[in-house]
Amino acid sequence: MGATEGSPGAGLPRPSEFDWMFTDEGWALLSEETRRSIIGVLDEDREEKTRLQERRQSRSRKDRRKDPRPDKQIQPSKSLDPNLSRDVRDSDQLLWIRQHRMLNHSESAPPPMRYTSCQLLGNGCSHYPHPMLQFFGIFVQFYRNALNIMCGNTHIDVYGLLAVRDSLDPSRNYIFHRSRENAQAIDVNGGYLSLSYPARGISAMGCLIETDIKIKGKEVGKDLSIIDGSVKAFGQFDSRTANHVDNVNGKIIFKTHVVRKGVEATIDLDFVEVPIDSFNVRMRGKTVRGKAVYSFITECCDDDSFIASPGKHNKKFVAAVSIGDTLCVDFMEKRREALSFVSSKHGNEQLPYRFSNGALVFVKVYWSTIVKG
Repeated sequence: MGATEGSPGAGLPRPSEFDWMFTDEGWALLSEETRRSIIGVLDEDREEKTRLQERRQSRSRKDRRKDPRPDKQIQPSKSLDPNLSRDVRDSDQLLWIRQHRMLNHSESAPPPMRYTSCQLLGNGCSHYPHPMLQFFGIFVQFYRNALNIMCGNTHIDVYGLLAVRDSLDPSRNYIFHRSRENAQAIDVNGGYLSLSYPARGISAMGCLIETDIKIKGKEVGKDLSIIDGSVKAFGQFDSRTANHVDNVNGKIIFKTHVVRKGVEATIDLDFVEVPIDSFNVRMRGKTVRGKAVYSFITECCDDDSFIASPGKHNKKFVAAVSIGDTLCVDFMEKRREALSFVSSKHGNEQLPYRFSNGALVFVKVYWSTIVKG
């Protein structure tokens, strides 16, 4: 009997563009509906890339006409506003600071998964994808001034915060937050901060990245500030130009991307079978169309990888995914297929995953827009 609609088996062949993502066996396990959704984005993706390339070429020609000397162009580091240093922010003297409630040090109040369902079906639904900001990594580089002061060390301890405030809520949505007592050791040649995933999806509109990263000295009075300031966007955040900020002691490089038609993916893990001797888990995500890579539980993240007993993981993982793209959740085991989830404005889907050591986890992905409509 041939494969029926919505069932795995023979059917649409795997395009060569997805050889890196699916093996023959993995593609055969996908339902016909899932394959059709994955293949259906190829033509749209090619058209979008062509339009994007044309816009970039047009913008490049305009820039050259404005200033033919590339060395005189404004550098990305200018996106740091030194007027928003900690002492100025705490003074509450600037109208802009009061309008954006910079004295509000509370964590983000709106939870994720706010619009996972809609009473109006089909074309009656008023929810829509929204530009979203996604962090993939934050790299810290030390300059000579800091290295001279901290000479003789193979690692440098850093602490502080990096949080986002956006147009949805002025409260802090933490990406990195460590106390002085819990500082992170980074190689003197530089390294990535151990990030935590945001409490909810981040709007790329009218957002502000608040940064206060310090080097831990031998005494509190000898701590050095790497970056103390803010990167702000009055319109849509531009990840191409606002990609780093620097000061006399070092530089912070933002590995970010704006998902123009983004929806919020919230991943919930429920471990139902765990070996007696426990185990460590690793998890990352990949998108088929955008080819984005999310480090959910890896050495680059500040989340617990040790699974001691059955139950839900203490962290929900939130990511921005382009509408219509496919998010693959990969537990990074050899010869094991990733779980595939097609993004949408609303809904959820749950799939099981059996580890090579016998552990069993149910992975549930909730889809939601971040704006009501």
